[in-house]
Parts: sequence; C-alpha cells; structure tokens
Amino acid sequence: MRIFSLDEIKSVLNKINLVQEIEDGFIAYSNGDVIVPPVGELHFES
Repeated sequence: MRIFSLDEIKSVLNKINLVQEIEDGFIAYSNGDVIVPPVGELHFES
C-alpha cells in the first residue's frame, strides 16, 4: 500500500477537474456501474 503525502496530493489536484470527476461518479452510481460498500455509522462519546 502506498501512502501519499499532502504535498503529493496537492500537486495533482490542480490537474484534475474535481467537479467533473464528482459528477461522473454520481452518474456512474445512478447507472449502477459502481460497487458501493454499505453505509456505516460510527458513534463517539462527546
């Protein structure tokens, strides 16, 4: 498994159209083209 540093992540973010990627993800989800894990829930004491 590779762990990316914050600088590595920031360096590629400006090369990606994030809004388009999110839109494409919702379209793929709506079309049933993706495998989505079940919704989880975590409870923390305050």
